[in-house]
Amino acid sequence: MAWPFTEKMPERVASYYDFTNSAVSGTVTASTTPCVLGKLIVNGGTMGALVIRDATAASGTRVIATITAPVSGNAFDFNIRCNTGLSVFASAATNYTLTYLR
Repeated sequence: MAWPFTEKMPERVASYYDFTNSAVSGTVTASTTPCVLGKLIVNGGTMGALVIRDATAASGTRVIATITAPVSGNAFDFNIRCNTGLSVFASAATNYTLTYLR
């Protein structure tokens, strides 16, 4: 498949995930621009519900997933395009890492 702007075939495509780690309660905005949500990894901390949104704030209505009882060591694969941005709301100080492509 050719690149849309150049019509050239890429020889090799390399992509690297960015990541955000958080251990606080409240909303963390990982990306304020469109991106691809890769994975959410639960590391520990005070376990509380996690709500992942395609939004740049906690008030976004496009909920991707709600993890009501996260367990340390769990990893959730998504590979989902977020058209607006990417935010996570944690109801407690859950330590998690979020990977995404910009």
